[in-house]
Amino acid sequence: MGVYGFTTLYNIFSVTIFIRSLFIKYRGKSLMIKEHELEHLMRSYFRNKTVAIMGYDEQGYEHAKKLRELNAEVLVVLRDGTEDAHWRKEGFEILPLWEAVDKANILQVW
Repeated sequence: MGVYGFTTLYNIFSVTIFIRSLFIKYRGKSLMIKEHELEHLMRSYFRNKTVAIMGYDEQGYEHAKKLRELNAEVLVVLRDGTEDAHWRKEGFEILPLWEAVDKANILQVW
């Protein structure tokens, strides 16, 4: 399985967070992609992908929920001693680092 890296994921979420409409050049014409169309593209991209989120942070938690909404399988790696009840309550799978890396297509570090 190939690993895309967290920068790819960061760039995708940057588009959704900071840009309401995305302009794309296609044969010299500007095409506007509306937010719901971008959501559809993201769902298509993340379908059947496994994302490992490493580290515990509220921002990481929010991204994990959004990824799950986009039909991605989300694996969580927590630092030793970090409370995991918050994640388990929401139904996230907690794994050791190397097991999550082996299973993931995309890695995200917080």
